[in-house]
Amino acid sequence: MGDFFGWTEILRRDLQFLDLGDDDSTRELAARLAEVSFMFSDTTLRYQAGLFHLFRDEQRAIGELMLEPAADDLRRYQCMGFATFTARLRKDPEFTQWFQRLSDETSTLASPHLGQLGRLIGIQHALIELIMFLDPNGLQFPKTRLDPLPAPPDGITPEQSVQE
Repeated sequence: MGDFFGWTEILRRDLQFLDLGDDDSTRELAARLAEVSFMFSDTTLRYQAGLFHLFRDEQRAIGELMLEPAADDLRRYQCMGFATFTARLRKDPEFTQWFQRLSDETSTLASPHLGQLGRLIGIQHALIELIMFLDPNGLQFPKTRLDPLPAPPDGITPEQSVQE
């Protein structure tokens, strides 16, 4: 998630310079990124019990934390690598605090309560749509690896969203 928010922050900063060849494609990319962001931040009853809720400013903060200057051009940014990320998690309490709730929620994935996975499934679907837009021929991400999870049942009431 940190990697995604980091690259999203880089895109947000450079969006004024981003040109996918035509306005419609650029607008489509912005819409697909906004949809992923919305899936994380949605507070409707549909995702009331969902895990990994992040307000948009939390998403941006995590994205900003994931950035480091590019080695070849200090005016540009890149997203830190996994080794740097894990080292910072171990050594930097201010960095770690932004990821602690997500880390805590990860443990519930082994046996989630009813309704808790809806947000993650929605995020996965939105990410697949983004990947299909960016890589329609499956060159970087083979389409056989992009199977959407089944949608959670609709009509779950807030009382049903957490198992007793």
